[in-house]
Amino acid sequence: MVDVRTALLKRFQWFTHLTPLNNFTSIRAGGLSTQERYRPRADVLQQILKEIGHGRSLCLHPVGAALCPDPIDDPPYMKLAICGDNLSDRVGLDWSYSWEIVENRMQGYAANYAAEFAVGIAEQFGSIVCYDAVKASRLRVLCQGNGHDDPSSWRSLEEMQQTTGDVVLFDIGEPLYAP
Repeated sequence: MVDVRTALLKRFQWFTHLTPLNNFTSIRAGGLSTQERYRPRADVLQQILKEIGHGRSLCLHPVGAALCPDPIDDPPYMKLAICGDNLSDRVGLDWSYSWEIVENRMQGYAANYAAEFAVGIAEQFGSIVCYDAVKASRLRVLCQGNGHDDPSSWRSLEEMQQTTGDVVLFDIGEPLYAP
């Protein structure tokens, strides 16, 4: 997994996560937690349990990927970002969608190219999984006046007051109003 992280960071500097705005207070207090929303196939789950010890994950979008999957919760959403330098070593391919397609493509790659393959899939499908929570101190939030595509300009989540008035709101990946 360290090799996958290293390869991802050569291509992507930032990773984002859309979450319902009503999660603002809990995320500001405790960060982004991993969840057990999707259960992969039994063989995939066994491999994850063997390597990670649990089946909880957090989906992240590599900024600059071709696609950005829609969130599964109800809008409005806020967009959070984590710098790749703060990303856990325990990252991998997002198995929560199109896993059979990914698995079939993986057959053609030698084991020593697995990390590069993971980057290609992250680029194409727009999602990776992280198996560790992300501390609030490592998160930024998109607010009005920030550059939409430049998370380095976003406000630190910890610096935000209890109000969410200047947070840019999204509905299924699209801003409800221009940042």
